[in-house]
Amino acid sequence: MSKFFKKIMIGLSLSAVGFLAFKIYKFIKEAIELEKMLPQYLKTQFGEKPDINLMINFGSTTLTAKFSKEVLQKKDNIEKDIKEYVENYYPCLQKQKFKVVLEEKVDASAAEKEQQLKERILRAEEKINSLKNDTPKPKKKTTRQQQTNPNNKKTSKKPTEKTEPTKQPPKKKTTRRRTPKKTTKNSE
Repeated sequence: MSKFFKKIMIGLSLSAVGFLAFKIYKFIKEAIELEKMLPQYLKTQFGEKPDINLMINFGSTTLTAKFSKEVLQKKDNIEKDIKEYVENYYPCLQKQKFKVVLEEKVDASAAEKEQQLKERILRAEEKINSLKNDTPKPKKKTTRQQQTNPNNKKTSKKPTEKTEPTKQPPKKKTTRRRTPKKTTKNSE
């Protein structure tokens, strides 16, 4: 009887895992579709195709739409229209906390210039800090004797003589000669 319940429990747990995997697949599929279709819908509504970024976390979904400054000033109901569109066509996404964030599009050339300016300022600050911290100090050349005797500053500097090691004649190799064993013949 316990084998029967064990099989039922394994079957139920596998079906639960399969059901959750299907729900997650469906949720991700709808999120990808929303990210593709929403810019086209907003282009027909407001005359401009926004940059859409969809961020999914556990328990919440954040949709960031970037419009130009003019569209944001003229239209007040952008956030409401986006939420209605998601409710009507993607109800799976609406079950979680769904948040819409509207941002202003930054001109690409202005953003690049600002980034380059920040990089230049950082490089200049690094150079200034390195000049403040790293003041060059003159290095004194020390001889080997001064390194071994740091307390004795007055060491005599005598030229060192280089002597070649004497070569000894190679040793003769002695080898033993093996003498053959004497074998005796047994006479029969």
